[in-house]
Amino acid sequence: TGTSAFALSAGEILSLADGASSITIGRSTGTHAVTVNAATFRDPLTLRAPGVGGIFTVAGALTTAAANGAITFDGGSGDAGLFTMNAGGSVATGGGALTITSDAMDMENAADNTLTTTGALTLQPRSTNRPIVVGATGAATDFALSAGEIASLANGASGITIGRADGAHGITVSAVTFNDPVTIRTPLGGSIAVSGQITGSGDASVTLDGSGATTTLSADIVTSGDFINISDSVVLAGNITLNTTSGA
Repeated sequence: TGTSAFALSAGEILSLADGASSITIGRSTGTHAVTVNAATFRDPLTLRAPGVGGIFTVAGALTTAAANGAITFDGGSGDAGLFTMNAGGSVATGGGALTITSDAMDMENAADNTLTTTGALTLQPRSTNRPIVVGATGAATDFALSAGEIASLANGASGITIGRADGAHGITVSAVTFNDPVTIRTPLGGSIAVSGQITGSGDASVTLDGSGATTTLSADIVTSGDFINISDSVVLAGNITLNTTSGA
């Protein structure tokens, strides 16, 4: 409902009969500003605003958890292409995959453990060459996930992937802890620079998937018994430790 916006109320969403192979909201070329309030979907969901400056604001509890349905945010490009979560926002998919694509992320106002899935979690920029910063705030021109924002990822995902499958990113990783297996990737170009310790806690393995253009390690990588895999040429910028026995 609404006179100046395309709006779907919670009641209108419940009128959608269970059983669709997927539900898509938004245009394939859209530059929408999409606000997501509390809503429950019973089928896999894709929300689209992939054009320049497309914005998602998650302001309430969005869930497909009862149906284990995948949720995909197909977000915008450019510095204004933003995925953001307000203090009351959360996303839960049960065992369904959760994919967020947008050139910028801002989850600093989100509480811990507000992105919840036991399936695959993918966080990636819209643009294939967008710089990625992990463990720090980054610049307005980066796809950045601070340590606090990573804390919003609830423990239990089958795997966390940061970066695009067709990415050529310049990736910088500061000190950060992951609680689930993580892959940081830029397979078609770019580089990976580890400037702070990457810690894999619990069952978290660490995979760095580069393009062959060199991963530079200036800090350690430590896991609690799970593997460390670096698929790239490597430069050691100092006395570096790769430790898979911490806490074992």
